[in-house]
Amino acid sequence: MISSASIEKWQDWIDVTRSRCHLNFELAGGTIERHVSVCRESARATAGRVRTDLPGSPSAILEIGSSVGFNCLALAEECPGATVTGIEPDHEAVSVGNEMAADFGLTNVVFVQGVGENLPFADESFDWIVCHTVIEHVRDVEACIMEIARVLRPGGYLHLEAPNYIWPVEPHLGIFMPPLCPKPLMRSLARFQGKGERAGYIEHLQLVHPAQVERCFAAHALQWTNRAERKLRCVASGQQEQVIAYKWAAKTLSLLNHIGLAPLVVGILLKTRLYPSLLYTVHKPRPH
Repeated sequence: MISSASIEKWQDWIDVTRSRCHLNFELAGGTIERHVSVCRESARATAGRVRTDLPGSPSAILEIGSSVGFNCLALAEECPGATVTGIEPDHEAVSVGNEMAADFGLTNVVFVQGVGENLPFADESFDWIVCHTVIEHVRDVEACIMEIARVLRPGGYLHLEAPNYIWPVEPHLGIFMPPLCPKPLMRSLARFQGKGERAGYIEHLQLVHPAQVERCFAAHALQWTNRAERKLRCVASGQQEQVIAYKWAAKTLSLLNHIGLAPLVVGILLKTRLYPSLLYTVHKPRPH
């Protein structure tokens, strides 16, 4: 399935991965080959979701924070007429992605090293940009969104997903905390909840939230749809198959729906922005 060269590059990446923002990395199935198989299937589901959410037929797609490249490989399969580029700070991950692309005979995908705040691409280079669980790790959220706006073509789309730090759970460490918790208090809460050995990871995080990213979108004349609102209403109506994490919250909403209180509670959650994830489809309008 994958070459010995890929396995060697995978091992190089595994040796450094937990020190590079991939705190919860584990090999699915216990072997690299099994992990690749499982992650490719998951990435195909992600690519299909992106394809459903975004209109048009892209000719150039960028993923920011592509890691070892599963989403890019799946997007290259999903959109064979597009050139797919993944950008990732870890050079070991870039090497893995390029090696796997060769293994799978995908000639329309390439991986490069770089960061979201300084994208090495010309203005208006991409029809679609994908940024999943990355914006909370960049050094400068506003600079990253400014760069996205610069390289996105007029008429193009950004598909953005990230934790929402209004929600009282930090998902990387799995700890409870107040909304927008100051980092010193977050470190103390991590220690109190038995995650003290991981408290240093908190320094990697930007505590992103809806108002912050929406201000950035507006500053660069981008238009957006908040898919979290749609998802919350769907979950409240009983469509719990959309929920992967926080199933307890989905069951609570479903129960409230049975007694007629779900619309009120959903309205409060949307007003306070108290939901787990940032889920945005962002559009760069064409000039009039």
